[in-house]
Amino acid sequence: MKRFFTLIKKSFKHQQTICNFFKLKIRKFLPLAFLFSFVVTSTAALGQLGVYDFTGAGTCPNQNPNVTSQPANASFSIYANVNASCVATTDIFDNNGWNTTTSIDLTQYNEFTITADPWYDLTLTSLTFTQFTNEDAAGGTTWALRSSIDNYTTDIATGSATTSSQSPTVMLPSGSFTNVATVTFRLYLINANSTNTIWSNDDVTLNGSVDAIVPADPGNPTSDSPQCSNPGVTLTSNGTPPAGETWYWQTSATGTSTANSSSTYNVASSGTYYIRSQNNTTLAWSSGAGSITVTVTSDVGTPVFTLGATSTRCQGAGTVTYTAIATNTTGITYSLDAASLAGGNSINSSTGAVTYGAGWIGTSIITANAAGCNGPASS
Repeated sequence: MKRFFTLIKKSFKHQQTICNFFKLKIRKFLPLAFLFSFVVTSTAALGQLGVYDFTGAGTCPNQNPNVTSQPANASFSIYANVNASCVATTDIFDNNGWNTTTSIDLTQYNEFTITADPWYDLTLTSLTFTQFTNEDAAGGTTWALRSSIDNYTTDIATGSATTSSQSPTVMLPSGSFTNVATVTFRLYLINANSTNTIWSNDDVTLNGSVDAIVPADPGNPTSDSPQCSNPGVTLTSNGTPPAGETWYWQTSATGTSTANSSSTYNVASSGTYYIRSQNNTTLAWSSGAGSITVTVTSDVGTPVFTLGATSTRCQGAGTVTYTAIATNTTGITYSLDAASLAGGNSINSSTGAVTYGAGWIGTSIITANAAGCNGPASS
């Protein structure tokens, strides 16, 4: 840190009046159903993500196994069957040859997958579908819903499958279906009446939102505080941004300026400064910020003598203290001009007290040097 001194010089000039007087002159120097709910970070609302309605003339494999439209920032797979037999039916998804035992067959199911795009997550809330069979079984036929979240280990929901059409709504537990990248759902049929039992699925609907992944908060920066306003305090980021993210300096904890992404940031005023992360693809901001508080020292002010710019005294031995004050100074030292020193006078450099010799007549110049930030050198 560079320090400068502000000098103030006082001079005395002899005047011929009743007494011999010295006139002091002062010179001054100046020295920062199935509904899937996806939660989107800040802007997306929970809503319908996709619907399988199987519209079209019946063919095998199914004529229209895709959702009616793909959501933004995520995609659905086709709705598919594994290890049952397709039955060509218009506007519906039909299969027979289902499990006729009372235990679940994990190798036979209808399934679909939803996958978030890179830098996005899914939050799923519910799933709704319409289902029925063409024949009832003694003891009852049931369906079960499982997912890849626990590798299809436990039932999320179960229900009866009869010749009466039903449209169950399954609420998905938020603890398992919040902020996930991809999920596959599988529907199983248990205890079908016979291998001729046709299980019909329709209007499989997914509701929710897609979340832009929130970047992690950057660590707290470091600095070389305190400093003068010139050169200012330099802030330095703590580490480097992860791939796909950029860190930006901010003047508030919720700032969204993209003006400065360098690893250092120079500031010229005291205060708290912040650094936040933004995803380069989704433009999502970190929820918090790294922060640091710094001190920028104000410039030193011009010294001012308490006796004023000039003063006079009668000839004769004695001591006069010429005290000066200056704002933002770290200390003031005093000096006396060479002619006065040669004339037998002296000065206390710490206090500004000048001791005059009995025979001294003339002008004395006292200089006050105020140390502090950004003052020019004295002469």
